[in-house]
Amino acid sequence: MQKYTPLGDTATETVKQALLNHEDNINSIRSSNSGSSFPTESLVAGLKCYRTDLKATYTYNGSSWDKDSDLSIDSEGYICIDYNIDTGE
Repeated sequence: MQKYTPLGDTATETVKQALLNHEDNINSIRSSNSGSSFPTESLVAGLKCYRTDLKATYTYNGSSWDKDSDLSIDSEGYICIDYNIDTGE
């Protein structure tokens, strides 16, 4: 899970703690919000999360998580596309 601390919150922290917070922030960004659950803290609209258990990417819309597309990755690492074609029948 991500651990992000807004920089303004570190104003009263020691230099060492502020550097540790900054390192956590960088690691959070580097991991691109991936995991088996959605982040629950520091949520902002547009935040991305790759759900490793669902093998899909989601975007936070300000109140809930929306699946980005019908692309997924199978157990062998191949990209799969779910075509939901409306044939009118």
